[in-house]
Amino acid sequence: MRFTTVIFALLLVALGACATTKGPSASSPQWLALNTRTLELYNQAAYDAALASAQEALAVARTMTPPENADLATSLHNLGIVQVALGQYDAAEKNLREALRLREQILGPSHPETATTLSALGTLFAARGNDAAAEDFYLKAVEIRERTAGGTPADIAETLGNLGDLYRRKGLRAEAVSMLSRAVEVRERAL
Repeated sequence: MRFTTVIFALLLVALGACATTKGPSASSPQWLALNTRTLELYNQAAYDAALASAQEALAVARTMTPPENADLATSLHNLGIVQVALGQYDAAEKNLREALRLREQILGPSHPETATTLSALGTLFAARGNDAAAEDFYLKAVEIRERTAGGTPADIAETLGNLGDLYRRKGLRAEAVSMLSRAVEVRERAL
């Protein structure tokens, strides 16, 4: 259940952020509707339908100009998140890495949306059992989120929680308690 909640939160952040993205993008009503539909289907655990919607949104994003735009990055990210939920890890990794490349190129390596994709890659590698890679992605995401004004407390707390959960599974009790405590502190300060 926690894994699904994490994935949903990442998808929600990515979808919500697309509307406020500064940079080359050409959001269309059709693209926005497809991404909204993807989120709704994902929230209903209708992953196969969410996959079809995410693929359609990606096809629309590929027709936008410029060819490499923030909406394309968001579409790749959202498709990757759905693929993680379906256990399609190789395809998810390909799409999330391409989303990361585009976000770093378009938005910069320290942008909150870049951190969102780094966190999603952490979740992917945690699901695969590659704890070292998951930890690296989570730590990068936390660093960006804590350093930039665009990182919301919910984003920071979510990534700290994911990292704490990873440490817990690895048997690193002190590190897990530290990260989970920080996540709680961040959430409490935001209230």
